Amino acid sequence: MPLRLSGLTQFLFADRNLGPREADHAVSLADRLAQGVDIRLGGAMGHRPREAAAHILGPSIVDRRILLVAEPRSSIQTHLGWLDQNTRGVYAYGTPAQAVAAAAVSGDPTVLIVDIDMFVNVHVALDVHSTQRQHAPNQVTVIASERFTMHDMSCERAAIADASIRLPVSRPELALALGAAVSNNGFIRGRGRLN
Repeated sequence: MPLRLSGLTQFLFADRNLGPREADHAVSLADRLAQGVDIRLGGAMGHRPREAAAHILGPSIVDRRILLVAEPRSSIQTHLGWLDQNTRGVYAYGTPAQAVAAAAVSGDPTVLIVDIDMFVNVHVALDVHSTQRQHAPNQVTVIASERFTMHDMSCERAAIADASIRLPVSRPELALALGAAVSNNGFIRGRGRLN
């Protein structure tokens, strides 16, 4: 069933169409548009919004807990509501070490997202992640920064992370990065090397 532009426009800009949880996290017009399109397209295709989000994220992500290390002002925060609703939950920690320790205790599959802009400088961030990687090589890790020039979803930074994203990031880009991180981590572990 094709979507009429006038109906879609009304849907996207009417506050009553966002539930209380989505409204709390709808920070920008782009976020509102993405939420509206997710909900509207999911409904038009016969899917519920969770099914549409699960399709974007993929099964390797929806069954994981998301561990977040970022300052409150980080732009990654705009995605927390969406991730929390469509994964096994988002959990915030003060440091990567705290997040990795919590993941080890729980035993649940996780993805760690760290906004490295919270560190004093990039050298400290590299040291922290290199050490963390040596102690927990199986922890799927995505690093994020406004200073990155582009996303890197290759294994080039495997000594510190499984994927890296430039902030701000869109939902599809974040979903791709999370999936790439899981895939890259499995590939690196399968080859038995991290450098």
